Amino acid sequence: MGITNLRCYIQRRNVAKKYRLQDTKLIIDGKNLSHVLMETSYTGTKYGGNYDVFSEHMENFFNLLRNCNVQPYVVMDGAYDSDDKKIDCLLERCENRIYNISKGSKKCFPILSHRCFTYTIKKLGIPIESCNYEADHEIASLAKSWKCPVLSNDNDFYIYDLPGGFIRLNDLNFNRRTKTECITYIDTSIYYSENIHESLGISPSVLPLLAVFLDNDYYKLDKAIIKQFVSKELKISAKKAEHKLKKPIDVMVEVLRPFADTSEGIDALSRCLDNHIAFLSNEEKCQIIDNAKVILKQFTLENVTETENNNLFNSEEKIEVTPVIPFPSWLIQSFRNCEISPFIINVLDKRVLLKPNLEDLTQEFIYEIASPIRQIIYKMATGKKLQEVIVEHHRENCHMVQTRILPITSNLKLGKIPTLNMMQGTEEEVRLKCLANIFLFPLEKLVMIPKVSRMFILALNYLAKNSGLKESTKGMKCLLFCHMLLLSKEYGHIYDLPVDSACVDKVFEYCADDYRVPFDIALLHEFQKLQIVIDILYDLDGLFMFPLEIPNPNVMYKSGLMYPLFTKTDNENHLDRIIETCLEKESPLRITYSEILKLLLENLK
Repeated sequence: MGITNLRCYIQRRNVAKKYRLQDTKLIIDGKNLSHVLMETSYTGTKYGGNYDVFSEHMENFFNLLRNCNVQPYVVMDGAYDSDDKKIDCLLERCENRIYNISKGSKKCFPILSHRCFTYTIKKLGIPIESCNYEADHEIASLAKSWKCPVLSNDNDFYIYDLPGGFIRLNDLNFNRRTKTECITYIDTSIYYSENIHESLGISPSVLPLLAVFLDNDYYKLDKAIIKQFVSKELKISAKKAEHKLKKPIDVMVEVLRPFADTSEGIDALSRCLDNHIAFLSNEEKCQIIDNAKVILKQFTLENVTETENNNLFNSEEKIEVTPVIPFPSWLIQSFRNCEISPFIINVLDKRVLLKPNLEDLTQEFIYEIASPIRQIIYKMATGKKLQEVIVEHHRENCHMVQTRILPITSNLKLGKIPTLNMMQGTEEEVRLKCLANIFLFPLEKLVMIPKVSRMFILALNYLAKNSGLKESTKGMKCLLFCHMLLLSKEYGHIYDLPVDSACVDKVFEYCADDYRVPFDIALLHEFQKLQIVIDILYDLDGLFMFPLEIPNPNVMYKSGLMYPLFTKTDNENHLDRIIETCLEKESPLRITYSEILKLLLENLK
């Protein structure tokens, strides 16, 4: 919810306790952790994303927890809340991101970060699940049930009644643990609800009212209403109340302190609206009270018990279709297992937010390249509702706008678009063929490619046909060659694709990010499109029940290799010489590279 300035206020109260993190379950806010780990990986965000660096940093972090006998459980956010209560805040953040990019910022959360994060978590064998919508309440409920700490940077967790405490990610030293004799632990700080309540002098059941009266991502109460509320509750003049509100948290704690519970606070707010606010209609006043009750309900954990059968991490629970998410059970399970992104649920709610990323703002929005694929997904998700309109929020020039999109009901080359209910029971080859047709790549050629490379090749083929790189084969060769190097590093022992490590090291050294690598936003813009296509292909693969093998994102994109290699090679011949030097003529990797390149070039004709 992001309550403004609450963190700074709580920290000024010095209520944190020293804590040794060891021998416990730990519920982790996955979205927060992924952002913090990407930021602290230093080169992870460079030029659009170095996912191998990000993944290695993640492994080090979770190994640190394992060495302290901490069992992590990662919970991911799902779709944006269906009531759109946060959409204005999200759009404002997008506008700010556009502004920062326009001023030369090169820092954006890379496009495939979510895929890399969830893939690496699973690779490490760590439990991870996604909620349908925002995860705060589910995280808090599970932590209260298990009586274990929550790890997050979200200041909502100061307000939840968490017997196991709340640890801020920023208070955790990612690179250091302490060892005494046979005991290993991480020194950090922890916040307990009772310490916060005692310090503020406020009842635990009243604390959630702060979320009603302070600015947050969902809801902002009119300043005039807050001023009147403070004036009447503290029995001071409106002028003095306005002066006190220069420190809003301090004055709201003072106002709320006498209340016994949230219902008293809501009653007081209702009286203030009825007696002192003339510029609102009765309907608008009722809406304010309803909004306040919705916020308070978010922080209610009264029915959570230690033995409660929680939905999260309960492998015995049957996954059922609900009216909220009317998808087949196999697809709902894929959401829950983080195999398909929340984008699909957003489609069900008839609006999609396409966030700007590191791109050339003078060119067409990078997501436009995948627009035809999204329309196919819209059709598959909405089923027979032929007139269902999806609202896309997207960048146009330097601002966010919205466009109403109709799903594709048919395509001359594809024929009838299959529905999700048609998938189960359909043979894998049929599903794979349909997927190949969407990307205009013949099935007989696709099956000639190693399974782990098929997703990348479909995306690269689509990029070559629909982007500025189609005018030259240098871009295709560069991206394919880098993929082969990354593939050999990650999967060479499985697919018999060894490569001379000394040659690979030379290529990586040649591409090392230094002052000699010029920043070309127009080139990066084209490379970013590849990530957009790969990202949506992950979801489309899931909708077709995974006929494509899900590869490690590490082999799909590495900006610190692909971007500098293209930039520092003078021309296509220069690039060819590097490839020939690195890949021996008769080596399996060289043969695989040559065969795939031939297929791609033939398909471009």
